[in-house]
Amino acid sequence: MVQNEADYLLSLPNLLSFSLIAPQAYGVDTNQGIYYSDVQIGEIVKRSLELDKVRFDVIIYPPYRNLIGSNSKFVAISNIDMSVGLDGLRVHAGSPSEWLKGGVRLINGKNDGSPKKQYALYKDIESAESGMATLDKKATTTLSADSLSGISEGSLVLYRDFQVGEVLKITRNNKNLRLSYLSSQIIVIY
Repeated sequence: MVQNEADYLLSLPNLLSFSLIAPQAYGVDTNQGIYYSDVQIGEIVKRSLELDKVRFDVIIYPPYRNLIGSNSKFVAISNIDMSVGLDGLRVHAGSPSEWLKGGVRLINGKNDGSPKKQYALYKDIESAESGMATLDKKATTTLSADSLSGISEGSLVLYRDFQVGEVLKITRNNKNLRLSYLSSQIIVIY
């Protein structure tokens, strides 16, 4: 039986293998690395397109298996990420070496628990820190307004300067605009 390289790598006994899931590829491709503190700890061995998502099969090299836990978060290394919101224009640019290598970054942090078989691939650090994976976003609240100056899809919903949600969709009907957004859990401390 002939086995391709990706399947061979995924079957090796000492490697940790799992999948990263994202709504789009974010510029990530096969043979790119998985990095932690700018050190390559693994690689993307297979990319497959499904109906509503992109799946990346990855391996982590044996000496670095201990870096991955149930709470690990992965971010696509992109050339430039721009977002426009009420707080203005944000531009995040990686270093030129990151532009060339591409791949995925494991966010620094303490691992907790056993590795999972599947993780979300976040488009940027802000999405990873908020824990909002694009695939998981479903509107929890819908508001109506006559005008929405300066608000667009992807804008943050703030309460007393704390992010409590994100605008997912803006629709227009005959009378007004409808704003659907995802509200995250709010913890109130007295």
